[in-house]
Amino acid sequence: MEKIKVLLVEDDYSWQSAMSRFLSREEDILLSGMVKTKHEAIDFIKSIAVDVVLMDINLSENNLDGIEAAKEISDISNTKIIMLTSLKRDDIIIDSFTAGAMNFVYKEDYQALPDIIRNISKNTTPYELLIKEYQKLKKEEQLKDLSYCEKQVYLLMEENKTRRQIQADLDRSENTVKKLIHQVLKKLNVKSSKEAVEKVNKMGIEKKQDKKGCRKYTPFLLVGSFNGHYYKELVMIVFLYTKSNERAGLKYE
Repeated sequence: MEKIKVLLVEDDYSWQSAMSRFLSREEDILLSGMVKTKHEAIDFIKSIAVDVVLMDINLSENNLDGIEAAKEISDISNTKIIMLTSLKRDDIIIDSFTAGAMNFVYKEDYQALPDIIRNISKNTTPYELLIKEYQKLKKEEQLKDLSYCEKQVYLLMEENKTRRQIQADLDRSENTVKKLIHQVLKKLNVKSSKEAVEKVNKMGIEKKQDKKGCRKYTPFLLVGSFNGHYYKELVMIVFLYTKSNERAGLKYE
């Protein structure tokens, strides 16, 4: 029987030990490694293939850098990511899914992890497809202020094209391309093409400190059955995208 390979990214030694003992009871799950930092996690993924990453939200005190790690891992790997946390905040949930996480589990619910690991490692669920669509929408949201021509220029910038290459691809004059590039950088509030691409690819995830006293809640989730397992359906994506747009100042009429 081929085991599901799991990487645990957690800076708390006691939690590492507890999870190691807990997962070792599962015959079909192999804990391939345990690391403590974002950089260690990324280096591990680059060198050793795993099926699932269990990612703690806070890898250093109150920095929420587990979300940054999830985003960077999603950019270089198809490994499925499950976020782990004790925090119950809407912005954390939104940013976790935007970063590419396939599920979000509170540490108090750790006993559900084996079934969740099995489900996301073996199945392409409707939930996963919706998450990918959500990520696509979030990326498009970053470009909402660009005109059609400016978006064309940005997409070529994303391909690392030079100004002359953009000019040739679009069959535009040098002055027109210069103006379009200037407008793209201005609207994205960056100084270079590299910064523009990095900002858009972050999909609205900002580096921030965890703040005490923030409003906490547990979002309403519609749960359904899929091949004997559970998944959170479209209402979660609608909820996440709506909350994200509310935070960005967008309104629905």
